[in-house]
Amino acid sequence: MTHPTDTAPATVSRAAAPEQIHVIGGGLRALETRALAEATAGRLRPAVQRFPLAEAATAHRALETRGTMGKVVLEP
Repeated sequence: MTHPTDTAPATVSRAAAPEQIHVIGGGLRALETRALAEATAGRLRPAVQRFPLAEAATAHRALETRGTMGKVVLEP
C-alpha cells in the first residue's frame, strides 16, 4: 500500500552514471502500521530494564556504555 507521504524529494547529480544510482528505503509506513496494531492488540511489549534507586550509578553506567535495551527505570 502506498501513501501520498511515502515519497521524498531528491536531487540527482550527473556525477554518477545512471546504473550506479541505487534507491534504498521505503516500507517504513507499513512496518509502523503493523507495530501499532500489534501494540494495540497487546502482542507487542516494550523492553524495560529496572534498577533500584540505590543502583542509579549502575543504571547510568549501563546507559553510557549502551549496555541496555529499551527504557531504563529507576524504582524507589
